[in-house]
Amino acid sequence: MRWEEQRYQPYLARYGGAEIIVVPRDRELSNAQLSGLDPGWFQHEVCERTKFCDFPALVTTWTDGENGGWFRTTNVESGFWGFFYRPLLDRYRAGTLGFTPIHISQYLEKFPPTEEVEVASRRVNTEHHWGGDFMQWTGSLLQKKGWDEVRRASDYYHQVKLAYDKRKAAAKDAEEVRQLIVRALRPSIDRGDKLQLLLGQPLGASLLRRPGASLPSARCRDGEAGESADATTRL
Repeated sequence: MRWEEQRYQPYLARYGGAEIIVVPRDRELSNAQLSGLDPGWFQHEVCERTKFCDFPALVTTWTDGENGGWFRTTNVESGFWGFFYRPLLDRYRAGTLGFTPIHISQYLEKFPPTEEVEVASRRVNTEHHWGGDFMQWTGSLLQKKGWDEVRRASDYYHQVKLAYDKRKAAAKDAEEVRQLIVRALRPSIDRGDKLQLLLGQPLGASLLRRPGASLPSARCRDGEAGESADATTRL
């Protein structure tokens, strides 16, 4: 398989019964796009790199752009969108570009991948960062566990809030109803862990409790779920 065939078409990757589509990027064009790019040079490079392709070539550039001034400058005419992208589309509309801009989803719909590849962890190129285990995106085990606890606390809060809203109109003592709902739902999420989250507090105010340490009570405003001294939830 020639290098342009390897680089300019999508592939299938399968593992454990799951399947994803892998789209290679052109590393040289992506690096050129990172901090400044002339549309004429890009047009020439794409045409030269694909001139021997006897298939619908998908030339893809991927750039970490949210941190670069080339993408974020407030002077549109000197940035990516005004200096490069708009003139490139103008050439396409005029019929002088030589290739067609396309969304990856549109390309995959027209030309679904047929070749299968095996993705090796040591071949995951993430520029200056080690990305073989994808931890910089997925987080460490402790970080993922923390997000799981936040989701559980959020689910518990919304369960209590929904139950309270359904019953408060018919109740003579709204505070009593609130306490009964909190106590009734707590056993379903009580796992005995040492991580406690406060109901009625912002998620950023969650506290990690050490054995023997005490937590302040969480007081809720009228109409919110929770209770006073007994509003902490052990997850």
